[in-house]
Amino acid sequence: MTDAVQALTDALKAAGLQGQSQKTPPPKPTMGGHVTLGSEEFAWVGGKPKADWTDLEDSSASPKFPNQYRSSSIGTAQKSCNYRKTGMTTKFKRGGDLSVFEHDLWLHLVDTGMDTITYVQNPKDKTEMISCIKNHARLSVESVEKQMEDQLKKYDAYDKANDSEATL
Repeated sequence: MTDAVQALTDALKAAGLQGQSQKTPPPKPTMGGHVTLGSEEFAWVGGKPKADWTDLEDSSASPKFPNQYRSSSIGTAQKSCNYRKTGMTTKFKRGGDLSVFEHDLWLHLVDTGMDTITYVQNPKDKTEMISCIKNHARLSVESVEKQMEDQLKKYDAYDKANDSEATL
């Protein structure tokens, strides 16, 4: 054993950490929270945000679907990311039923914790957030793009990943 390895081993023994796996909890999402399952802590995302993008409207919310969790394990994170990027199996076709597509898209976004990124401030009431999926008829592309300029600056790493994965 080299001197460096021996010194590290001795330091770990002194700290009582030798043989223990030290896992750092993932950062808490702005739009979500932490859940402890067994001995591990996981981040979860999703839900309706407050109008100032500081927290979820329901601060006591909890995950409803397993796809809302964001793993710090590389392998699990890759699989989850690929699932979110794959999107819905049924794609919208010209002449298709828009209300059915909207409903299916919404369910997919909620299931994967990506629904949060669909919210923008209600143009008629800036204290209320509305989903551009469920309220597309009330919003213009231009108004959503304008609102998103400021909102994107408030996104944390989870929101940015959701935005990227939802648009690929």
